Amino acid sequence: MNIKQEMGKLIASCRDELMEHLMQNVVNSIHIKNANNYLTSMKNILDQDLTITESEISVAQHATKRAVQRGSGQRTNKKDILKMAFALSKFDYNSFNNILGTTLNQGEVFKMVSAFFNLKPATLRNYRDAFDRHVEQVYSNRAGWDSEKLAPDLQEVKDSFDALSEEEIADEIVQTLSKINPDFLLLAQVSYGFLFATKSSRKLMSFSNNNQNYELILAPYPDRVAYMVLIGFGNELVNGIYPGVYAYRKFGKIFTVYGESETITPKDKWLSINTDCKKIRDYFSDDQIQEINKYPNTYLDNKVYKIYELDADAQEYNADYKFGFAQEIVNDIKHLLKVYEDQYRLVNK
Repeated sequence: MNIKQEMGKLIASCRDELMEHLMQNVVNSIHIKNANNYLTSMKNILDQDLTITESEISVAQHATKRAVQRGSGQRTNKKDILKMAFALSKFDYNSFNNILGTTLNQGEVFKMVSAFFNLKPATLRNYRDAFDRHVEQVYSNRAGWDSEKLAPDLQEVKDSFDALSEEEIADEIVQTLSKINPDFLLLAQVSYGFLFATKSSRKLMSFSNNNQNYELILAPYPDRVAYMVLIGFGNELVNGIYPGVYAYRKFGKIFTVYGESETITPKDKWLSINTDCKKIRDYFSDDQIQEINKYPNTYLDNKVYKIYELDADAQEYNADYKFGFAQEIVNDIKHLLKVYEDQYRLVNK
């Protein structure tokens, strides 16, 4: 039995059931019963006569942390969720891609937006379907639920937002997501690039942190080294230094790094990192390095800040677990950005 996976899935299921219960217009005790059943299953697992090594306990605790971790924003409420459902009804999923800078398909958008709210995608989709018959859809023509009138809380949202333009709705979505998690845009990029998306195209977008502008480059390649870097202070991808994330999907490893170009020797160096800082290559066997060297780019000499093991079964984890994983990477990026910004403030004094 893989305790890490079993406990992580059961804990996440309990949270899903409790959230579903809280979102009901009418109290439905089945969700509380389900949560109780999951907790009983967890107790049964723990009661079994199993020998668990200290490292396995550490991994299990880490998995639980990922499953429940959230941003530092305020707690969400049902009206915020209904805003998302209304936007999905009126302007469809592409409006969220425009806001998040992603190219997710409809199912992926539902998974990602639901993960922001720690909600099942089916619940968000049900709310969207409830709006469909009563909303003038701009890019779709879904029949929606066959209901003569909306529930009062849905009608309130429709009355408030029906006359707003797509741009005004987008502003509402940005404000709502910012309230939930101030790092929502960066979290969307990490989640899209390494956990949710199936696309492989390289893309560029502008990103701002502490009033400093960056060029964010995301290349979520499925069959070679996937990466994301944030470039600023006059550096360039081919000859600079930059905070980065590199994913070696085939080997189940993701690194957050003090990145630097391997095309041309960087004109600058990271000033405040340890001289004995390990490189990505130090975490692979010789046989693995030989295989990686067949890729167009290897990035093996980047200095590592942290390493994450991505299980082969990670795609089976629910969106909440994946989002917790992505949030840890976002926290690393924020730390690396601070080191980056401090270095250039010191240099430019």
